[in-house]
Amino acid sequence: MTTQNSDQIFAPGRLVISAVDGDASAIYAAARKQFANAGIVVANTAPVPGDADATAFTLTDINGTLIDVPKIRELETQLAEIFANLETRESAFRRTSLSPALVVPAPTGPPSSSTTGGPAGDPRTSSAACEDFQFQLDAATQSYFDQALADKQGRDHSVRVVVLDSSPYGEHPGDFVRHLNDYAFPFVQRFFVNGQPTFHLRRDTLNPTPWGDGPTDMSQHGLFIASIIKSIAPDAYVEVVPVLGKSGEGSLEELTQQIESLQTDFLPKDAQLLVNVSATTMVLANLPEMPTWLDELVTKIQSADERRGIRQTALVEQWHRNGVRAFASENRRIIAAAGNDGAGGERWWPGFPARVEGVLSVGAVDGEGRPAEYSNLCRIPGGLSADATDYLRGVFEVDSNGIYVSGGTQRSGIVGLFLARQFESDPAMRNECGSALWSGTSFATAIATGYMAWLCLQGMTAAEAYQTMLALPATADDGGPILQAEQA
Repeated sequence: MTTQNSDQIFAPGRLVISAVDGDASAIYAAARKQFANAGIVVANTAPVPGDADATAFTLTDINGTLIDVPKIRELETQLAEIFANLETRESAFRRTSLSPALVVPAPTGPPSSSTTGGPAGDPRTSSAACEDFQFQLDAATQSYFDQALADKQGRDHSVRVVVLDSSPYGEHPGDFVRHLNDYAFPFVQRFFVNGQPTFHLRRDTLNPTPWGDGPTDMSQHGLFIASIIKSIAPDAYVEVVPVLGKSGEGSLEELTQQIESLQTDFLPKDAQLLVNVSATTMVLANLPEMPTWLDELVTKIQSADERRGIRQTALVEQWHRNGVRAFASENRRIIAAAGNDGAGGERWWPGFPARVEGVLSVGAVDGEGRPAEYSNLCRIPGGLSADATDYLRGVFEVDSNGIYVSGGTQRSGIVGLFLARQFESDPAMRNECGSALWSGTSFATAIATGYMAWLCLQGMTAAEAYQTMLALPATADDGGPILQAEQA
């Protein structure tokens, strides 16, 4: 594993790296980490003609200016030392060198310096969880959607929804069918037609990296989300792709890999692709190894909220943002949870990937239309300092891409498919219905995805549905648009 530059091929912004002697994924991820720590953006990568083991990186600063040759030489020296000491075993590398975990944090307590304190409540049972229901829009929202769809009639769109989440049946998919068949309640049976599930659990992906062995079983989380989407848009093709392990944790690298893979997937003419990410990055109060250039920027900013929000960006290497931002197109969109960091009246900015340009960020409101006590803001607030604004634009993070949706409260959740036999919060309570009540921005995100899929099935493109969501007429007290939908 070496850099392969010479005096003849050094050029502004160009660095060639060979993976001939080691694990390519480990080598390139280590290089990207070093670039990110130096405030350098990977603008492009390309194969090197005649060398199948080498990749040419095009490197710029956050303003898009090519990195000069002296800096390229300095990077080459740094990378040579890093590669010399790199453990190339993939599992060891992932434990020590990648970005912080992508998480659906275990609901074990209030927010702290190392968890986001959500989902907002444990899944639980009640008489309501055993009832059938349909999602309904309020009259004003329904009228707004009808007007938005008026000129879209006659379009014929198919819709594929990919839920990047956890899956309880990755190794035993037959158990999914068997467990569905165990429950006769109408809500469960709507997902089981002619002996087959109406949505799909993909098996052909790598097992999510076990970032932690959290005490809470989150394996039903993806199933719960898929059932909400399918309830709203029954004609959409919905599949769950595991990127999170049993405890609800995974890696940003695997999320980015799946998104980049989906970006290159073939889409039939007029097909729309939506990706639901009901997970976010872990929030830290203090960041180790914060890049010097970012630390210097933070010291210029007076607002404590701005400083905290900017520090959060250090959790995410720029190549992850590049991959997420590049996904957005006319017929592809990501819908992502803002996060559940709210406590004591504090309002955190949305996490990654929700705050990236082109992603629909989703926060949660309570039954009164106010941001739920556990919810992050649905978007980065406006009116920031010039330094903060310029920096965020440079890393593709925006203040205009969020909405709120009813995500349930700690006392009244959303009903979804839940096939575990017992409730972890109360092991003595049997799951008699095959469903549960659960609350959090994860499930608000599923509702938003469901209605975007529904709009696409009515004739909108993914980009049109995205813009329609951002222009919803009802607004929360912070100005964020509200999708007013409830289960009835």
